[in-house]
Amino acid sequence: MKAKKNETKSAATAEAPTPAPDGYLLKNEVAARLRKTPRTVELWMRDGIIPFIKLGKGKRATVLFSWPQVQAHLAQKFGVCGRALVR
Repeated sequence: MKAKKNETKSAATAEAPTPAPDGYLLKNEVAARLRKTPRTVELWMRDGIIPFIKLGKGKRATVLFSWPQVQAHLAQKFGVCGRALVR
């Protein structure tokens, strides 16, 4: 009996997301702090509700957030109490 050749490659292991530089948060971290979904954060980015920094181009671009800037922007624009956003 012939041994079958392994024609399929093993599934690529998912890499852990690269941590954000000091003082910055990733989209998932901001979503967790705001108790929203990452999709909501994306919509808020598109609508200019939340400030962000985009590094690179296209779908693989890195999006970073400065938490103090996010807090200040939401407080100024919507009158949200700073304590409500503190984790």
